[in-house]
Amino acid sequence: MIRRQLLEIYLLLALIFLLAFWLVLDFTSNASQMSSLYNTKTLLIVGSALVVIGCYAFCRLRWIMRLEDYAWHLLASEGHFPIKTKHTFDNVISHALNQLILNNSQLTKEKLDLAEQIRKTSYIDSTTELGNQLFFKAELQVRLHNHDEAESGLVAILSFVDDLNQQQRQLSDDQEVKIASILKSFVENNDMAVVARLKESEFGLILPNFTADQTDQFCRRLIDRLTKGVFGSTADVEHFIDIGISTYKQGFGYYNIMAEADMALRNAQLQGCNNWFIYGEPLARNKSKGSLRWRSFLQGVLQRQEIILFTQQLHYFSDQAFDHQEILARIPDGQSILDANTFIAMANQCGLAAEFDRQIIENLLDYLLYQQNSDQKPLYTVNLLSASLLDPIFSQWLVNRLKNHPQIAKQLVFEVSESRLSRCVDEFRPLMEQLHQLGIRWCVEHFGSPDRDWSYLGAIPVDMIKVDRRIINNIANESEQQLLLSSILASFAPRKMLIFAEGVEKEQDAEYLRKHHLAGAQGYFYSQPQKLKFDKKQLKAV
Repeated sequence: MIRRQLLEIYLLLALIFLLAFWLVLDFTSNASQMSSLYNTKTLLIVGSALVVIGCYAFCRLRWIMRLEDYAWHLLASEGHFPIKTKHTFDNVISHALNQLILNNSQLTKEKLDLAEQIRKTSYIDSTTELGNQLFFKAELQVRLHNHDEAESGLVAILSFVDDLNQQQRQLSDDQEVKIASILKSFVENNDMAVVARLKESEFGLILPNFTADQTDQFCRRLIDRLTKGVFGSTADVEHFIDIGISTYKQGFGYYNIMAEADMALRNAQLQGCNNWFIYGEPLARNKSKGSLRWRSFLQGVLQRQEIILFTQQLHYFSDQAFDHQEILARIPDGQSILDANTFIAMANQCGLAAEFDRQIIENLLDYLLYQQNSDQKPLYTVNLLSASLLDPIFSQWLVNRLKNHPQIAKQLVFEVSESRLSRCVDEFRPLMEQLHQLGIRWCVEHFGSPDRDWSYLGAIPVDMIKVDRRIINNIANESEQQLLLSSILASFAPRKMLIFAEGVEKEQDAEYLRKHHLAGAQGYFYSQPQKLKFDKKQLKAV
């Protein structure tokens, strides 16, 4: 082994020394012109050189001997084979390295299992696998203080009652699972909706951008589904649920909203017969357009090309400067400007999602073409709707468009929400892989829902994730949210994925995140959205 190999090196050096010594003697005996002093000096120089080479080789190879000793110590301490068999192995270091790799993989798996356990314990209801009350509270508080996107909507409390004794029903586990499945199916097409189990016999819903008519229709359909799917065979099918609904919008207080929902629930209980009651006025009147009015309005925006692009900077924690901006879309509505959270949901319902995504990307590509000669090549993140990614016409257009501009493709990051991506990963994968080969990077936004299985990320080319603001908001003071963020970081550390935080608005949160090995963060604490300035006439010329 190592010591034997060192001995062989020393023997070889000795032979070289003897050969050199013999050559010197032979040379000096046949060269009378050399003095004896000169011959002695030559011999000393050669001998000294060989000694120096030998010492240098020993110093350079001594670490290998130490490594070999450590390898035997590791293998012996692991109990894989006794130390007395040491002389039977010629590749002990290789064995030791393999054992270290195995130990590391086992440790990584244990960390991932612990991270998964933390995630589920903090925010998941064990019976239904929905978010729990803590999850619901964090989600609603974020929406009430979200300065990036103005939002309004409804909060609904669903209480299941036993009509025979006028008390809360004791639901079986099977009934709770069925109820959770029905509730999830009712909001699966609304990426912004939230379902949670608040406590025994009570569930909660967050329904953004719901009008009064939509709410009545939603409650009727929901009660009908619950009757057929869960309570149709019970004796008190005429009254098994009460629904209390309150409105929310940015700036409202969490406890006030929940108190109003509770008062609405009491009113629904007084009415009886599977009823619901709304406390407050759903949506502002200027946002309560009917479907036909929304379609007409949005089609006009597309025809007039009135989409306005804003950008918001992503702040990197690295000392190296990165110019990375997210594209935010806005549209005019009379004297006001509607943010994407308001109009994109309606565009999706009206079947215009792909048209909006196409026009947003076209405007950005034109801008990048105009800036192509600039020395700066920033990254731009563009959010794509799931309806667009599932549209074959839009997908083919997008691939062809980016094939023509490979350099610009390298400046783009396409972003998809976790709620939709986790449900449609098989449908999205072919397009994601095709665009990734063109240089496009992919990012998952609103990441960290505790009711999602993160294993789907291993099947698609994702380069970045943005941890949802419900985890980030007030994280410096909330141990549960800190544990959840730690579980995310531990889960994706082996993949070397860039992890960002979104919705950062407080200095203490920003400082906490900076110390915990994220790639960067985004939010009003760092920068506010700025209008992307360019001359449309110049773009048309390009």
